[in-house]
Parts: sequence; structure tokens; C-alpha cells
Amino acid sequence: MRPVIPCLLLAAALVGCSSMHLSSHPTLAQCEQYAGAPIQRFDDRNSYQGWQVIGSSHLLVIVNNDAYLLGVAPPCAQMQYATDIHLANATPSEVSRLDYVLFEHERCLIDEIRPLDYGKLRQQLAQREPAAARG
Repeated sequence: MRPVIPCLLLAAALVGCSSMHLSSHPTLAQCEQYAGAPIQRFDDRNSYQGWQVIGSSHLLVIVNNDAYLLGVAPPCAQMQYATDIHLANATPSEVSRLDYVLFEHERCLIDEIRPLDYGKLRQQLAQREPAAARG
């Protein structure tokens, strides 16, 4: 195998969550309304469509058209100000509890993963936006 191939594979894996922010800005309480029971892992296959930091200890990730609410263990200072986020996963194509969220010079342990009904969350946000514009 030529040395270029492993480098390309590593670069593809590191792109991770460096994708765009999501357009809406839900609160943690709104996300928790549509979050399911905690799970141990999810398949990522490097198909990130977006991410949004929710407060200082949660991250909403859209991957493979599914949404997940990730909770990170403290201390995880300044995550809410991150402009570029990556997921460091020990198992290729899978993110699990005990993997890490990386940004700037921080490495935050993922301590909870909850699937999220992002379609219903977006509906709720869309219904509230016109009301906020009128009010």
C-alpha cells in the first residue's frame, strides 16, 4: 500500500464534524423534549450534515440523516464558542460513549448519546419563529 492512501483515509476521518452550523438554535430544554433514551453508540460513516453546540455541555449532531444529542463530561470549557468541532472515535465508522468531542485545544469525553427526533424539533422551532417575529 502506498503511503498516500493511509494519509487520505486519516484526513477523511478528521474532517468529522467540521461541517456547517445548523440554521436554527434550539435550547437544551427543546432538544430534551424530542430526545430518546440514552444509547451506547451510533454509526457515523463520516456523513455529517451539521452540528450545533447546545449550551456548554451538549452538542446536537446530524449524521446520516439522523440526529443525536451528545452530552459531554465536565470540565469542557468554552465549547459553546467553538467554531470547528470534530468527533474522535476509537472505532472506525462508529461514535460511542467514551469517545471525544474535539475543538480548539479541548478534548471532551462524550458521556451520553441520545437519538433525537429532529423533524419534530424543527417543526416546533418553525412554529415559534413566526410568533416571535410578531411579538
